[in-house]
Amino acid sequence: MFFGRKEDLAEIIELRIKQSCPISTILIGGRKIGKTSLLYQIQDRLLKQLHGGSDTIISTYIDLQAVVPCDRSTFFRDLAAAIARSVQRQGGILVSVPESLAGDPYSTFCQQVWAIFDQCAEHIDSVRFVLLIDETEQLLGHPWTEDVVSNLRHLINTSDLQPFVTLVVAGFKEVHDYAMVEEGIGSRFGDAVYWTKLGVLTEKDARDLVTVPLGGVVREEVVRTVYELSGGHPFIIQYLMDEAYKPDPTDITAADVAEASRQFSRKVRVFSSWEGKFTNLDRQVYWALAQTGRALAPDAVQGLVTSRTELGATEDSLEFLTYTGVVAEQDGKYTAVGEMYRDWFARRHRKEPAAENHTKTQWIYKNAMNPELFIDQDNVEGFFQTLTRFASRFLIASERQDVLKGAGIDLDFVNSLNFNAIPHVFATSLLARLREYHVSEQRLNYHPMISLLSFLLGTGPGNYGLEDQDVDLCNRLIERGRENFRALQARNAVGRIESPRGSGIGTGVLVGKDLLLTCRHIFSKHLVQRAWVRFNYRSGRYEWEDDVFELDLAFVSAQNRPDYALVRIKGEPKQQFARPINRVLSSGHEIRIIHHPQGQHVVISGIGQIVQVGEAYIDHNLCTYEGSSGAPIFDQNWELIAIHRGCPGLGRNVPSGTIEGLPIYAIWDRISPHIA
Repeated sequence: MFFGRKEDLAEIIELRIKQSCPISTILIGGRKIGKTSLLYQIQDRLLKQLHGGSDTIISTYIDLQAVVPCDRSTFFRDLAAAIARSVQRQGGILVSVPESLAGDPYSTFCQQVWAIFDQCAEHIDSVRFVLLIDETEQLLGHPWTEDVVSNLRHLINTSDLQPFVTLVVAGFKEVHDYAMVEEGIGSRFGDAVYWTKLGVLTEKDARDLVTVPLGGVVREEVVRTVYELSGGHPFIIQYLMDEAYKPDPTDITAADVAEASRQFSRKVRVFSSWEGKFTNLDRQVYWALAQTGRALAPDAVQGLVTSRTELGATEDSLEFLTYTGVVAEQDGKYTAVGEMYRDWFARRHRKEPAAENHTKTQWIYKNAMNPELFIDQDNVEGFFQTLTRFASRFLIASERQDVLKGAGIDLDFVNSLNFNAIPHVFATSLLARLREYHVSEQRLNYHPMISLLSFLLGTGPGNYGLEDQDVDLCNRLIERGRENFRALQARNAVGRIESPRGSGIGTGVLVGKDLLLTCRHIFSKHLVQRAWVRFNYRSGRYEWEDDVFELDLAFVSAQNRPDYALVRIKGEPKQQFARPINRVLSSGHEIRIIHHPQGQHVVISGIGQIVQVGEAYIDHNLCTYEGSSGAPIFDQNWELIAIHRGCPGLGRNVPSGTIEGLPIYAIWDRISPHIA
């Protein structure tokens, strides 16, 4: 059942696709806003009208997230094969796709489409093809991206196929930003492309989505509550109604909907996914609108943000927030919509986001280590070739399966793969699964890629068709993976100190099964009477109550000078704990800090150095912020050697650009009896 978007649907089909000179479409919208649903609906409408006009229009839906293209040849080969399958399913015509007819993949594709067209012409008077390409972001960020986009631009603008092939490509911010870069005249996709930018549903369409599936008998209070909480976002509306569902729709109450909304951020990560695309300016613009609660023109919004920016940048930000689904536009004015997102945003940030020119806040995001990234974009192409060579050496499914099992890879992971696929398809699937794998908190030293590569190298790379460059790449990936394991284990011990509960005031590190090490001034500065520690507070993870523990403020050991506190935790966290190391330190020592700056999600810093060492202090050049006090400082071997303190006391010369930490050796005699 499809609700809303009727005008968008009619415009794309009637005024673009079905025109004598067809017009292609770039469909832009945030995650879960309904892009895929609209593509499906376009295909459904075209199928119903298959033989109803002068032309027979064959539509082909391609999900690039399901089958990730690994290079230009694969993309165009899969595209031609998909068109042929659609012709058979929709037109009942069995067509063959010629093998490679030219050296260039795009030239081959064009000849293959002409061959399909000619075979259709034997049965149908006039045929045209519509390519509905979803998750177009998968085409970006590769060495071959520019070539593919240039080929698609040629296809729909100046090629001989232009009257017979129309594109509808769907994506989010990356596609928007990439396509809007102008080269010569028009956008990267040329002049024969129109934009459709999806936003939240109108109140009428949102009402239909709530009531029609349930026979129109839903209480008015439920309709109003759903609309106010969701802001008209279709995915959130469907979630709330699914969670609040009762066999008799008249029994559903506003309280049921409110309870469903409270569970949303714990069960679904979509809010974090949206904000992961935001710039600091986007955050400021959104928060300005959310705080005022009024509809504002762009110049009024610009006057409320703290960043110094041009009006055009504010307008771009408003447009992005609109098609993300957190802002609505009407008559040139913008309003923040959706109480659920507004409340989540307020809890996450607690204060206005920092301005773009705030160097410390920029540093947090630009230099942070991401220990969950095992395969970066620069290594994707080379690693795909490595996996393809392995898959080509073992063509029998059972042999491939035996290798992965021999590497000790989890059965669930193994069972998710199609071992019968041809080599490049199997390699593509395996690469995608390895990239999307998340290390479990219960097994912080396991990733299937590291197990597989260690097994291949350990049992003889030549046995698997690997070449010297494959061995070098595998060694680099293994080294990076092991560094990630150490970082993940260290991060697992770090918690955000909160008072009141839910409000971050500092950072601490678990140094025993129920002992937290931090700075004493965190508690005295804030006149704390009760406090909690929250572990696993990181971006993209649900917030569970099981991660929060109250602290016993009758300290096990504490002093103002040196500034430390060893605090008992009420309960026993399941976290791994870090072992403090009593070691002499020296300037130039490479270090990292793991902290909760501004009470935000945990951050692992880039590499810094110890600049100066004293009897009861170190000065370091790591970038920190309010909320970083008490955070653990690790050496290059991820051993706990200090905690961060902050601004040094009066009467001591501090090197420029540095801040103070407390070395473990300065408090070792006081804490070691309790953590032995």
